[in-house]
Amino acid sequence: MPETSSTSWRRLGSTSERDITFTEVASLAVTVAKVLEALGLGFTSYALFVGFSQDHSMGPELSWMMGGAVVFLLGYVIESKASA
Repeated sequence: MPETSSTSWRRLGSTSERDITFTEVASLAVTVAKVLEALGLGFTSYALFVGFSQDHSMGPELSWMMGGAVVFLLGYVIESKASA
């Protein structure tokens, strides 16, 4: 089994000799992080809509808002780790 350096990984199931570079992994991580951040903003926007459109909706509104905040922060953490 060939040794790989700490900054390159072999693609799973790949028969080629090309390794995945750290830059490609970081780029993918940033893309995933941005998608998570967008989903988090979408969830919190939906929470605002629920709050304005439904009576007695404090519970669902807070659930959507907290879920959106958690998803956004997860994306933020991933992005900060990948950019560092």
